[in-house]
Amino acid sequence: MKGVKAILLWSGGRIEPPAHAGLASVYELGGPVFETDPESGHYILAPMDAGDVATALYEGRVSAERFRRFLSRCHLATGRLSQDLGHLLVREEVPLLPLLDRLGSEPAPPLPYDAQIECFLVDDATLPVRPDIYQAMLREEEFFGTASVCEECGQAEDVGVFLWTRKDNDAVRVNFVIQNQGGIWRCWIAPFAVPVPIEGEHA
Repeated sequence: MKGVKAILLWSGGRIEPPAHAGLASVYELGGPVFETDPESGHYILAPMDAGDVATALYEGRVSAERFRRFLSRCHLATGRLSQDLGHLLVREEVPLLPLLDRLGSEPAPPLPYDAQIECFLVDDATLPVRPDIYQAMLREEEFFGTASVCEECGQAEDVGVFLWTRKDNDAVRVNFVIQNQGGIWRCWIAPFAVPVPIEGEHA
């Protein structure tokens, strides 16, 4: 279960699922409203009372420790949205942080940084990361911060990328990626590792 992609949803509370519906849970949703079902299949459920982390995230005030505490209150769920898009119908769910810790201890595919375009090339897409953030990832034992903000938008709450990484011997493990677009967080769990350049090599 590597490189899991999931949509983050803000949960307003759990509802007992209908009998014989084949569901483990039903959650009321808050936060940004979906106009259509994103059909992710995987969802990260975050409690509404932790919503202040979103404002702090956009303002660059979330440390790696605070982000870990936030994730400790989240669950990874499989399921689908209801027809009114106001509820998540969950087949199964697990606490997110223990899963991340387990995945973070497993080998991950290496992905070098392309300094010319200031991105990681992921399949057929790009993950923009500023050079100073790339250097911080290589330098710090654990890092969380704003990787890039859309220059045209100019605001992290509009379009931005956020990374949580951990240094591990000769690589930096990317534990978590948030790609925010207008308050919709498309998340990527434990997707890849970044090779640490050898001494004397241009990073």
